[in-house]
Amino acid sequence: MRHRLATHPDPGVRTALVVSATPDERGLFERLTADPAPRVRKQLAQCDHTPAEL
Repeated sequence: MRHRLATHPDPGVRTALVVSATPDERGLFERLTADPAPRVRKQLAQCDHTPAEL
């Protein structure tokens, strides 16, 4: 379900997904690194549990 939300048209939903993600959701983080919305990528970069190499 979370991977389906990663394609939601509202960037706010995708940003909330980043905030609520857990460290073991690497595939989700990888998918969101290419998100077209700058605020989603910014939140991803600021998230403590985003893998450092991403």
